[in-house]
Amino acid sequence: MSIINLIRIELKEVTHFRMNLYAWLLSHPLQLLIIYLLWRGIFQFTDAVAGLGFQDVVMYYFLVHFINAFLSSAYSVNYQVWSDINEGGLDKYLCRPFDYLTVISTKNLARPCVDALFATPVLAVAVWYSQAQYGVSSWLQFFIATVVSLLILIEIQKVIGLLSLWLEKVFGLRDILFSIMMLLSGQLLPLSILPGWLGSIASYSPFAALFHAPISQIIDTGGVTGLAAMQLQLFWLVVFALLGKGLWVIGRPKYQSLGG
Repeated sequence: MSIINLIRIELKEVTHFRMNLYAWLLSHPLQLLIIYLLWRGIFQFTDAVAGLGFQDVVMYYFLVHFINAFLSSAYSVNYQVWSDINEGGLDKYLCRPFDYLTVISTKNLARPCVDALFATPVLAVAVWYSQAQYGVSSWLQFFIATVVSLLILIEIQKVIGLLSLWLEKVFGLRDILFSIMMLLSGQLLPLSILPGWLGSIASYSPFAALFHAPISQIIDTGGVTGLAAMQLQLFWLVVFALLGKGLWVIGRPKYQSLGG
């Protein structure tokens, strides 16, 4: 089975549950309306927050929403790896001429494409609303950085899942990392709103590579931005890919098939 076939299978699974897909699609406007009303209320008392005007903030969270939609399916990668290790699913990969880590990455590339497709109209509305002029190069860098964000998240999730070769449960560690990630990635708040020292440190972290780096191609929210942020993304991608490979090489002999 080729990598293209794996992607095709994942796309079929996504589109099979159409009602879930429609419900997910309808949730986009509701979530963004809540964010809009929240910040509209805040800006009744101020003209700017951490140097960002109201339109900048609205655009920021529309970008966050798009990126989050693109990344959402990758959050389950750690469970996929944990399940394969603890429930015997790994057997079917070990007896085939596939690299397990490559297969896991490939399987999680199809769903984000579908999610991004449905989130794109929302992003288009944000661009229209902001009435700002963003260069083609900025948008190209944004989309490239968003794809790299997905690859980084998949690698981080694989690392968490591979720890199952030593730990019985990894979900507590995962939840702690997710909580830290929401704050330091720029998903919850622009890094410029954080205390200066924390925002600066966060912009160099692997978490900032997920949300802050892509958004910084469009909106300057402080810290490492633009092409420098994309270079940091590549650095963290290599770091976690090598870390995952190392854990796999060291931990694979510890795996015991459920069949004996």
